[in-house]
Amino acid sequence: MLTGAAPSAITASRDQIASLVTLMTCRCKGILFTNESPDTRFALQVVGRRVEIMELGEWGERTKQSRLVAIGSLFDAEELNSKFEACTNPRRPPLG
Repeated sequence: MLTGAAPSAITASRDQIASLVTLMTCRCKGILFTNESPDTRFALQVVGRRVEIMELGEWGERTKQSRLVAIGSLFDAEELNSKFEACTNPRRPPLG
């Protein structure tokens, strides 16, 4: 599981995760904390090549953080983590 307390860019999250996950993972899902809408939770779902991000509503009393789980085979967990972290730190280039 990947967890990040810093908000990510929603477009960067979709693009970075999709670029790695769709080739090597059967399924990825989680919650995104974004800098575009910091008061709104978003759900990320990846199935095959389909990437879907949906608005879930306000955070309320929940801790604001992104959390993702990837299920599959043949993916590099460190590379996935690097791409995830690159979404929250635009100055840090992702691996690959």
